[in-house]
Amino acid sequence: MNPSPEDLIKPLRGMYLAQLRERTTTVEAFLARCRAGAAPPGEASVMEGLAHKLAGSGTTYGFPLITRTARALEEALRAGAEPLAPLVESLHHACAQALLLIERDSADPAPHAEVAATASKPVIVAVDDDPVIRGAIAALFGRDFEVLAAGDGSEGLRLVRERAPRLVLVDETMPNMTGVELVKAMRGEAGREDIPVIMITSHTRPQDVVRALDAGVTDYIAKPFKPEELAVKVRDLLRRAGKTVLIADDDPAIRDLLAYKFRLAGLRVLSAADGEEAVRIAREYRPHLAVLDRMMPGLDGVAVLRTLREDPATREMPVIFLTAMRQEKDILEGFRIGVSDYVIKPFMPEEVLARGLRLLGVEEAK
Repeated sequence: MNPSPEDLIKPLRGMYLAQLRERTTTVEAFLARCRAGAAPPGEASVMEGLAHKLAGSGTTYGFPLITRTARALEEALRAGAEPLAPLVESLHHACAQALLLIERDSADPAPHAEVAATASKPVIVAVDDDPVIRGAIAALFGRDFEVLAAGDGSEGLRLVRERAPRLVLVDETMPNMTGVELVKAMRGEAGREDIPVIMITSHTRPQDVVRALDAGVTDYIAKPFKPEELAVKVRDLLRRAGKTVLIADDDPAIRDLLAYKFRLAGLRVLSAADGEEAVRIAREYRPHLAVLDRMMPGLDGVAVLRTLREDPATREMPVIFLTAMRQEKDILEGFRIGVSDYVIKPFMPEEVLARGLRLLGVEEAK
């Protein structure tokens, strides 16, 4: 029986303990400065960064009080609010409580989960400047993947280029290169444009999310994350990562919109502007799903579908028709020649994606 995400995190509390001791000492020293008067600006800036890290990992390791108090302090420091001493004291108390609990549990530590040799395992790259987050990711996925860790964006990009990972997990705020900059670099390089990327970050404002998605992030999860939530997202993305969908439509706006939606869901996308190109791509690449406009120049969708159904290599490929033809006879004709599903224009792209994922058997987890 495979251990739960929570069980995988427990053995890492020893590592978290070492980090927390060091960080609690820093919090305690800052508290003393606040009680004696205003802390120097340089120390306040360091404390803001430390509070950010504590907020991002506390709940992940089972200490939501650390997350809440650290986040309150981080926001106060960013806003230049006073007095700081009560907030620093609350964070120090939360850290001290967590230290006592970890030290108590360490008297009878949980056994570390067995990690098999990494030879021939698929690769995940985890890029985060907080070692406790990198450790959590390694614990969650180290049984089934070779988890390569990087503490800054430029090192993460190097690992992506060298090891061709199945998945990248990346923070946004890091030294040398931000997460968004790393993703933009990946998406601009051949062979790396379709690698799924999950951004794990404390930046959750709508404009931050949109900026990340525009850069090519596949999914987005807020710190502190629940281990089981991240495990589900990773599992779902990797199930889709090996799937390819062909989008064939003579309208480039529709092609681009659907390609964007399917790529965000973690699928590889091929595009065709007419029927002849759609047939050629289908025969060459054998996609797992085709989304065809019914009305296209040259070979229309019906002719493409007939051609695909006559070829043993593409006979079983699921096909979705997109069409403005909504009469019953038109719909029935499509089903008679082997269409798998039918979407009437104008359509919602989310509906096309949902129907496509259903046909591929990789729907999102409920």
